[in-house]
Amino acid sequence: MEGAPPAAGELTYEYNPKNPVPTRGGGNLLLPAGPMDQREVENRNDVLTFTTPPLVGPLEVVGRVIVRLYASSSAQDTMFTAKLCDIYPGAAAEVQQRSIQEGRSMLLCDGALRAACRESFSKPSPLEPGRMYEFVVDLGSTAIVFNRGHRIRVDISSSNYPRFAVHPNVWGAGAPRAARQTVYYGGDHPSAVMLRVVPRK
Repeated sequence: MEGAPPAAGELTYEYNPKNPVPTRGGGNLLLPAGPMDQREVENRNDVLTFTTPPLVGPLEVVGRVIVRLYASSSAQDTMFTAKLCDIYPGAAAEVQQRSIQEGRSMLLCDGALRAACRESFSKPSPLEPGRMYEFVVDLGSTAIVFNRGHRIRVDISSSNYPRFAVHPNVWGAGAPRAARQTVYYGGDHPSAVMLRVVPRK
């Protein structure tokens, strides 16, 4: 990856289970599937996007894709979702007209993690609201060459429905409620996407 590591910071968004992020492509069976453009959902206030500078040369990635996320929630249980996207260069006219300054944001792979299952899927445990935890989101595997001039993007949110069930932000029984999510990056909390890069010959 190119560019200096980001300075420490944090970003917040509100996840409302009554208004989940809609699914756009992915490894679906009964839903429209494949590498669809994510720009429409990336414009939502409950989706965070992290994008590299344009690549100066091809970058080949093969294997498992993992997002290591440092985050907190106002809820005792919630969901975190992640997507890996390939950003195509946009034409000059398009760049001037769009709020997102790139071309197509094509989905490669995605994943989700119930926060209470951060340590064990068989023995979930509630969160302490406001406390930061480390979450590991498995996006599955991919094999792709990011071409020169393209960018690599990671989208973070808390829903991707109906590909993944909507989490109500409650531990145990209770009506669905909104939650305030905070993602930490840089410094001592280096949220990152882990890619297996093939060395260039």
